[in-house]
Amino acid sequence: MKTFRFAAVFFALAASVQAQTIHNAPQGVAAYADPSEWPFLSGQCHWAPSNNPVPEGNPSPTLGHTHVEVNAPIWAELGATTVTMPITVRLFHTSGRIVSVWAEHSNDVIWDATGTTDLPDMTGDPNGLKTWTGRVTYDPLLDKKDGYGPAPVHGWFGLRFFARTRFDNGDLMVYTLLTVPFYSTINPLAPERVLGGIEGIDLRASCTPFTTRDTPAGSNGSGISQVRDQSLPILAPISTPMLVKSSTYNYGRNGVPPSTYELFLDSDLHMNVPGTPLVQSDLNRDDAGTDNADTIDPSTLAASKPPMGFAPNEHRLSFTWKNGSGPLGGQNGAGTTVQPNETLVTLLVVKVKTAPGVVPSFSFPPPLIFNPATAPPPPASSMMAVPGRPVSTTPSK
Repeated sequence: MKTFRFAAVFFALAASVQAQTIHNAPQGVAAYADPSEWPFLSGQCHWAPSNNPVPEGNPSPTLGHTHVEVNAPIWAELGATTVTMPITVRLFHTSGRIVSVWAEHSNDVIWDATGTTDLPDMTGDPNGLKTWTGRVTYDPLLDKKDGYGPAPVHGWFGLRFFARTRFDNGDLMVYTLLTVPFYSTINPLAPERVLGGIEGIDLRASCTPFTTRDTPAGSNGSGISQVRDQSLPILAPISTPMLVKSSTYNYGRNGVPPSTYELFLDSDLHMNVPGTPLVQSDLNRDDAGTDNADTIDPSTLAASKPPMGFAPNEHRLSFTWKNGSGPLGGQNGAGTTVQPNETLVTLLVVKVKTAPGVVPSFSFPPPLIFNPATAPPPPASSMMAVPGRPVSTTPSK
């Protein structure tokens, strides 16, 4: 039944959308012929404790998580016409509920469960997975007077999709945020928008938790995993190694050091399959981040077992940024006392495909590329973070 439902959604979308040019033609792909070619993109926020209650610091917390997922014409040139995209939100092992879902420059989500913009009951299952689907229409000229729109008239911009989760223990995931980059051609004669600061062509997952257990109470910042260019090979099957550049960091501070970047192949966490770790970079400062340059080898992909439900040549890449407080808790560089067993993991998840004829690697799993933390934590007074960017980075690989 699911196959027919999604096929029907794509057919309906295809009937209203013409071929869309892809700016710069990454991987040599110049356009999307129809919505069935739009890549799957997922932002996930994993938080512990996501169960209820929280006795004395919760020595056995559940790491539940919220998904925000779309199939979207990433990197497409979008003019003044509307674009309708399927959206999915999920809760896994969560004692709590999603209380709102929205997107910039867009009409309210129409949910399949209600047939309207009325939010269905999005209560999680602490022992299982709950999923809700709908569709959201990007309208570049829409100004809902909410501070988001209308969209820029010329140049790169990010379209952001949000969900907010309220846990039964009182915590919030204020934002599970997925940002998808597009190129606006509403007015090609207007000056092209200049990307400011460290802003790039950002495909981004961002997670912002809030808890009253820590001192002072409040948000400890956001964990971010992102790709700032068009290096992700998600438009066409690959037959040669591809270099992917990503960044992980905190906007503000989360947890206490160390923090860890990991790239996983073919994780299937809902089926308790952690996947194959390809890269790990550890940092012992919570105001720092990683700039990563990782090679995606199709022979390694071909040797891996795809997740359940994937085609034989389809594989999942998970760009992961983890911040935790460990069993003892402690104080982070911002002076916040973080309680034990709090963990935030931010995931940016995409699908990649191997081309016909790729020979699986005989060396699988591949050796882990490990970049250990290289220096002891500096005094707190010297930890000067610049909002929105890492203070220092690990060497590119």
